[in-house]
Amino acid sequence: MTGAPPLGGSLVLHPGRPAPNIASTRAALASRLARGRRARDVPELLATVFRLCGDAHRLAAGHAIAAARGGPAAHDPADGVALQRDTLREHLRRLWLEWPPALAGRGAAEADLVALRDCPLMRRGAAAPAAAAATRAWVERHVVGQPADAWLAAWCADPAGALDRWTACADTLPARVLRAARDVACALTAAPRPRVRADAASLQALASSLRADEGFAAAPRQEGGAAETGPWTRLADATPGRWDTAWLRLGARLAEAVRLALPDADDMRGARWLRHGALALAPGEGLAWCEMARGLLVHRVRLEDPAAQDPVVAECDVVAPTEWNFHPHGPVAAALAQLPVDGDEAMVRVLAAAFDPCVAIAIHGAAPCTK
Repeated sequence: MTGAPPLGGSLVLHPGRPAPNIASTRAALASRLARGRRARDVPELLATVFRLCGDAHRLAAGHAIAAARGGPAAHDPADGVALQRDTLREHLRRLWLEWPPALAGRGAAEADLVALRDCPLMRRGAAAPAAAAATRAWVERHVVGQPADAWLAAWCADPAGALDRWTACADTLPARVLRAARDVACALTAAPRPRVRADAASLQALASSLRADEGFAAAPRQEGGAAETGPWTRLADATPGRWDTAWLRLGARLAEAVRLALPDADDMRGARWLRHGALALAPGEGLAWCEMARGLLVHRVRLEDPAAQDPVVAECDVVAPTEWNFHPHGPVAAALAQLPVDGDEAMVRVLAAAFDPCVAIAIHGAAPCTK
């Protein structure tokens, strides 16, 4: 992606080099900024700092603090709806603003940008029920160009075939940019890694690693190995691990946008598709997680005096999807090692777009894109 603020750091990718071939300048901002602050101020602070998916950070931080103060936050259906809307909004922004330059070598046309501006979901003040129906209609017109139910059914039955057939004939912006990147994206293989888990035992183990190693959040591991997370690893999906190319991972991101635009007919669509939760780890310590646009997001918080009326944060960790996917020995690193050291930069940009980092990237050694 481009346009990330310098405060967020960057990733330097080295195609053609054996892993480790990714260098990160990402700083532990959550730990540095939240420590010593009043707990009630931290969710809004982190939502502002991590503004790409700020609502997801606000939710995770707030639930982690609630868990640290005595137990998991009460289940509120409104949280699921907010997560659904925020995640769909973020997906649409990526499809319109980041996919065109990364996949097709040029930005979206003015008419396409106007369409995104007019998307009902981008009007935060709109009434939820009316906005939901209007957003579905917008997705059917501008994203898939057909009834969303039919498109999603075809994808579920045959992901690769359905994506091929749809991109060959559809004229929406996502179809056009995917069509431009098809050959490159299909050739970019990345063997599936285990998905990041959110069961109680896995979260306890994650918290233990965060306590013991201050650098763990920057290079997390699951049971000692690399893992991955994204729209293709959702907990509601009983058959993860099917996505082994950049093409299918890009398709999974598009399919999730369609799922989230549909009403909650079952657990595989709408607000029921994304999961979130919280866990009280110890007195004064809590952890919360949510599935957001880039994958599974985790916040851990420890309070100095949880019984105080206005407690202060002693420790705060954020484990973001970027750190899993762009781990020095993770799925992107493995795919980079297969590329030629002096290959086309476009290949690396398509690979990065499939895994969607939340910071800027720089590519070392590849030939500039000629598109």
